Amino acid sequence: MNLPCTRGTVGAATRTWLVRAGVAVLLTSLAGGVAVAVPSLARPAGRVHEAAGSPRQGHFAGEINIGGRRELYLQCAGRGGPTVILESGIHDSSDVWTLSDAKPPVVGYPTVFSGVARFTHVCMYDRPGTIRYTNPPALTRRSSPAPMPRTLQSMVADLHAVLHKAGVPGPYLLVAHSYDGLIVRYYAQNYPREAAGMVLVDAFGTNIKRLFG
Repeated sequence: MNLPCTRGTVGAATRTWLVRAGVAVLLTSLAGGVAVAVPSLARPAGRVHEAAGSPRQGHFAGEINIGGRRELYLQCAGRGGPTVILESGIHDSSDVWTLSDAKPPVVGYPTVFSGVARFTHVCMYDRPGTIRYTNPPALTRRSSPAPMPRTLQSMVADLHAVLHKAGVPGPYLLVAHSYDGLIVRYYAQNYPREAAGMVLVDAFGTNIKRLFG
């Protein structure tokens, strides 16, 4: 777990909340068996599948127009702040945060998404080219395709665009699994005022290139 990005932009009470929230997210992730700035005032755009709120607070699920004739699927739930942003592993859609492989006697735990939504606002999204855990598994069709292979810069640009086009309030507690630890680190470097902290769940380190030779 890593929560380095306070940078003097939040007070002591908020920093305490971030530590508690980070621990809660991490524990929820482990229990659930994860296997695998200033907010914009723009109104949400796109086709909404389940409307009982907005990306700002409460439940929302739908496509957000990020420009360039592209849409990204975004799902949010819960109320409070800072907003928790869930980044799944390189091949995974946001579905992974709604699954659990817990086995007895470890039962009754919420999934990461629903567990975090109990105490604060949380959002997740589908990156293009990722896998949905349908039967059978298939590439997501909820987000528009993007040129492949993708660069770290393009993925960070997509994350920034979907959060701001949807009006998701910051700053954000960025939670990342596996490869996407690189995405949230790069996001925090480029948008330090939007990053309240990070939780890294079995995430790639910055020395990954050296390790692979």
